[in-house]
Amino acid sequence: MPSRRSPATARLDVRLTPAHKELIEHAAAARGVTVSAFVVGTLVAEAEAAMERPGTFRLSARDTQRLLQLLENPPAPNAAMRRAMARHADSQRKRA
Repeated sequence: MPSRRSPATARLDVRLTPAHKELIEHAAAARGVTVSAFVVGTLVAEAEAAMERPGTFRLSARDTQRLLQLLENPPAPNAAMRRAMARHADSQRKRA
């Protein structure tokens, strides 16, 4: 990810309503920063958060222990799993 201190050379143009623009200007003023600094800081923080969310989930302590137990001692495949594994193996043979 680029450093936040690297020179800004790219542009991002957006269209927004006058009410949204005014709200953003007031929020930037309330923080004591320029509109550009406010917008870039907010967008970067939201983008970073959005990139973390797809691969992140939280488990309770109980569920974490259960997951670790299953990883260390996986259950034997049931009939449905055996059929799925057979279909997968068959599809791989057909591709080769």
